[in-house]
Amino acid sequence: GVVRSRWRRTARRYGVIALVLFAVAAFSAAAGASPAPTVRPVVLPRDRGAHPGFGEEWWYTSGTLTGANRRAYFWFATIWSADGALVAKVNVVDLGADRIVLSHEYVSATPVTEGQTQFTVGAFELGLRSGGTLGRWSVDASTGAGGRLELDLVPRQPYVLHGHDGIIQQGTGGLSAYYSAPRLAARGTLTLNGKPVSVTGQGWLGHQWGNF
Repeated sequence: GVVRSRWRRTARRYGVIALVLFAVAAFSAAAGASPAPTVRPVVLPRDRGAHPGFGEEWWYTSGTLTGANRRAYFWFATIWSADGALVAKVNVVDLGADRIVLSHEYVSATPVTEGQTQFTVGAFELGLRSGGTLGRWSVDASTGAGGRLELDLVPRQPYVLHGHDGIIQQGTGGLSAYYSAPRLAARGTLTLNGKPVSVTGQGWLGHQWGNF
């Protein structure tokens, strides 16, 4: 239907974004940039932050929400980093209406710093707001057109290291480091057309980086 068509367009857009980021990485390598660092076993909490120097890195959150208006929503909010560029995206789908109700992209030529855990790309923010064993993540993304998603995301179980000690093989593309928070308690506010509604639900966070 309409949502499926929009998701296909979104997927194509992501493909363009990925190609741009990968092209930047390839150009940097060809221009004699410093050799990319080696992927090493994931150690938390050390590796919650950014890893500059790798070809690609991203933080990805998604999940389901129920509003005080009794409507059900799906969201994702994610940020990519590659060679001095940041690209972020937020999408919210009204599951009952079968349509995207909030969507926006953000781009910034801002490099990440070693260990950075809070990221701002225009009116998009994603980051780790507290330390401790599990910490607390948050998303705040505004569209500037009466739309905004604000979420606190609290892990409810330990992080999972994928592959072997958090290292996975990306097919023939090389190694990447990858861990996730498989169960997040989500709480916040979804504003549509300037009208805020409280939302609660559950979600997931993935953090991955490498030279694949």
